[in-house]
Amino acid sequence: MKKIGILFIFLNFLNVVTAQYKIEYDYVITNQLPGNISIVRANTFLITDGIYSRFVKNRVFNGVVDLKFENSMADLEESANKSNKYAKGDSLGYVIAKNFSKDSIYMRLLNDKSEYVKIPRRMVKFQYEVIEEYKSICNYKCQKALVNFENRQFELWFTNEIPISDGPWLFQGLPGLILEIKSTDNLHLYLARSINKTKPLNNATIAFPYKKTIDLETFQKRYLEIEENKFKFNKAQGDPNVKFTVTINNLDIPRTFFE
Repeated sequence: MKKIGILFIFLNFLNVVTAQYKIEYDYVITNQLPGNISIVRANTFLITDGIYSRFVKNRVFNGVVDLKFENSMADLEESANKSNKYAKGDSLGYVIAKNFSKDSIYMRLLNDKSEYVKIPRRMVKFQYEVIEEYKSICNYKCQKALVNFENRQFELWFTNEIPISDGPWLFQGLPGLILEIKSTDNLHLYLARSINKTKPLNNATIAFPYKKTIDLETFQKRYLEIEENKFKFNKAQGDPNVKFTVTINNLDIPRTFFE
């Protein structure tokens, strides 16, 4: 009887650690623009088994990006849809695919020419500080962790009730599934709203169509060049006696200030 009990516990544990999950997250981005604070809401999801995973956001349906804008400036919303005008019918959108067996990440992002590019990078080795604080998210007991990454500070909540070391965006490496991520400046928030088991994954999970492959440094450099040119143009149109500062609020770009 004792052996049967031990076997049952082992099989139950094996079922948990080899399970595949789909987690839907609400992603809320707050943009602090001169004279305006806007909020953008995105539907995102993560499919993961701890070996392969795919995180998806900014899906495109008939040329319109799957975002909701609140109190936004008209050009912000127009820009988001304009960048996707060549992506009609492509409902895949922004992708981060992780291959844990190869310690690799593959990103699918839109470049300045509205082309989807593939950006390979190594898995980030986050240096977390785990805190003895707890709360419930989606009926799972979660523990708090803190981390600094690319000039930003984040507060995370993970559950070891689902022992998969993964989470939305680039985050992984905690002893359980990450269900909430918040930047301490309150500009970015990922919060799980549903967790369900799904069908088994394979290495096809990390495959996606793209126009070309570029390196992360090239992508980030080009992005910052464009944003700096926009900043200089807008600053030149304003009152020279008024201080004008812009912060890059894109998580794929290290936090950068223009002033």
